Amino acid sequence: MKIEMETERMYFVKMSEEYVDFYIENMNNPEIYQYITTNPIIYTREAEIEWLKNNKDLYQFTMIDKETNKPIANAGYHEIKKNIGELGIWITPTAQDKHYGYEILNKLIEYGYNELHLNKITLKVHENNKRAMHLYEKIGFYKNGRPKNIVDGIGNPTRSIHMTLKK
Repeated sequence: MKIEMETERMYFVKMSEEYVDFYIENMNNPEIYQYITTNPIIYTREAEIEWLKNNKDLYQFTMIDKETNKPIANAGYHEIKKNIGELGIWITPTAQDKHYGYEILNKLIEYGYNELHLNKITLKVHENNKRAMHLYEKIGFYKNGRPKNIVDGIGNPTRSIHMTLKK
């Protein structure tokens, strides 16, 4: 495990095959996929390993709890274009409501501005994900553009909200 960054309670390591079972368990969990996709699919070990091999250059991290040494989240930049990075995050259900999201996002924002030289950070959030929207607004993200009508990962109508954080 090569530590790329750390916070008070977590290590950030690059996504790797070592944590594939953790990714699969969470990406196939409706508590997670309802908020991160509009087209749920069954993630397989083979497909995830292939994805990791084809996306080694992405700035995607697995967060490891320092106390338990177990993975608790996945977050990073999905896409970077013209010094604008699109951020994404999910936290395993057993680690939610413990303020890890705030800690993770602040570290990734610092990393984005200082190491990746981003001028702007964006993200998309499902309107029905109230906890995430509250967190993003607390950090300083603001709604940007018109919401898009979508169906979330478990079939509920909602809207996709684009949010932006400027340096």
